[in-house]
Amino acid sequence: MRPVINMPVIDAEVESYLDGLPLNRAWVVSLDQGTETGPVDDLAVCCGLQDGDIDEADIARINAALAQAEAPFEQLITTVGTPRRTLLLRAAPIGSGQPRAIVSVQDKTAEHQLEGALRRSQQSLLAAKLGRTLSHGEALHLALTDALTGLPNRRAFNIALAGACEEGGALLCLLDMDGFKRINDQLGHAIGDRLLAAVADRLRTHLPPTAFVSRLAGDEFAAIIPGIETEAEAEPVADKIAEAFRTRLTLGDVEIAISLTVGSALAPAGVAAEELFRRADIALHTGKLNAKGTARLHAEGAGLLDEHETLSDIRAILQDRKAPLSVTNVADVGTGTLTALAVQLAPGGESDATGAELFETAQRYGIASDLLQVVAESVARLMVQRGPDVRIHLALPPSAFAHRAAERDIIEPLENARLSPGRLAIETCQIAPDTKAAETLRGLARAGVGRVLAPWDLGLAAFADIATMPVEAVKVPATTLAPVLANEAGRVWISAALSALPDGVSAVATGVNKGELKAAVIAAGFHQVEGTAAAVETGARYAAAS
Repeated sequence: MRPVINMPVIDAEVESYLDGLPLNRAWVVSLDQGTETGPVDDLAVCCGLQDGDIDEADIARINAALAQAEAPFEQLITTVGTPRRTLLLRAAPIGSGQPRAIVSVQDKTAEHQLEGALRRSQQSLLAAKLGRTLSHGEALHLALTDALTGLPNRRAFNIALAGACEEGGALLCLLDMDGFKRINDQLGHAIGDRLLAAVADRLRTHLPPTAFVSRLAGDEFAAIIPGIETEAEAEPVADKIAEAFRTRLTLGDVEIAISLTVGSALAPAGVAAEELFRRADIALHTGKLNAKGTARLHAEGAGLLDEHETLSDIRAILQDRKAPLSVTNVADVGTGTLTALAVQLAPGGESDATGAELFETAQRYGIASDLLQVVAESVARLMVQRGPDVRIHLALPPSAFAHRAAERDIIEPLENARLSPGRLAIETCQIAPDTKAAETLRGLARAGVGRVLAPWDLGLAAFADIATMPVEAVKVPATTLAPVLANEAGRVWISAALSALPDGVSAVATGVNKGELKAAVIAAGFHQVEGTAAAVETGARYAAAS
């Protein structure tokens, strides 16, 4: 392929050299040192390099070679910028007249890396073929080094972490790139690999020389920094790492804005490596949920393993913007028609956490608003799927709407989906009237959102709650009803309590999964039933995503 010549006119002298140069880009430069811009300035423009990308010693050699202009020459240059590139520079002087040279640049980075990898592989294969045992140094290099970045790998990290835990007085930092999956998906794995290599180079540059830096997997890195024993020492170090990655990196023709979240934990002498890693991981998850691109230091007693797992569940929900919802039918006892869908956050799968536990943990870490937004968005998608005639009872614990923006977090997704707030009712337990949660419920009521009281204990306190904060329905669980309905006195008591409900308030028996129980609650005066006996299509689980 004919090289690109960056000059307005290709004269006969230049033309005569084109076919003889196996170059993919060329530049015609002046060799007159008296000109305003010298040859290396032109070379920098040609290569797309920035100031400081070429080592000063290489610049001196290039200048000297070009100034002589006696014979063609070539030189391999490794740039000093990030990411590092290997460039092959060739120059050939052009005949008489004004002293000029055709300078070409080929990016040999990929080829250079491939040659190195092939050379190492060939040596390993040859050693295996000859039956020669690798030297100790060779074996360690192969076993403990990440091939892409040249950093120590997870195996090497585990060894270093065990040593740091035994000695103590160190800081463990877990580093996770923000949005790397999106970059990989949009720009391709080749760019993703170059970005990982550039991040590794930047870590080498910005961490203390004594730090042990490694790549754990994917876009996850780690650093063990010795000589740090207190939070006062640890916080500025971790903050400095995060700050160094709030920037833009140029990868060839692509410029990428990056950030990196840091979770760190101090290593007292004798701490178990698994425990120290867990602490740093909790801090990392908290940072990713709360404020990406920042550093978070684990505080002593900041949560047990189950809280760590719950944080992981929350993180997955926020990243996917999809809340796993459990959906159960609510049917009218007279007509058998579907009147509502009872919906609650239910992680399911391998998670042992309940929806209430997710919200309680989210509230402790200041991310209840984010979680509530995703739940409301998922409910809005479900409402669109099921059509305008179905009402939603969304079960939420008080911790879900005890924050200042809770009313907005629920209403906005409905409005964005062009849905009436009147199709939604919040199902919650008894709430003291002077709390933030009660204030939120009153604000939602003004916007048209209803309220369902669950569980209702049929006592005087429950009637008082209804009087202070109106509801559209009360729910009594089957576990409470079954033993009471087993005798005549109990059936009379339940019927009396239901008949005392204000007009317009429906009584719903929940967890009704057997036909005989359904018949008993209908006889007692319940208006609706919720459970697998409520209608044909019940108990379905929705991802609320499509």
